[in-house]
Amino acid sequence: MEVLLPHARHDIILLSDSNVRVAPDEIGRVLPGFADPLVGMVYQPVVGIGIRQWRRRRR
Repeated sequence: MEVLLPHARHDIILLSDSNVRVAPDEIGRVLPGFADPLVGMVYQPVVGIGIRQWRRRRR
């Protein structure tokens, strides 16, 4: 994060894992939490969809 933050182009940064899927309106539901100037981070519980298999299984 220390290396990436200086390259950010926006005020809000979204972090997620590659095995997480969210509803299309998820970001819109999280953003209102930042309306309060005392809020610096918003968290929503997520459920992973399992381990992603990067390689094809060998037969």
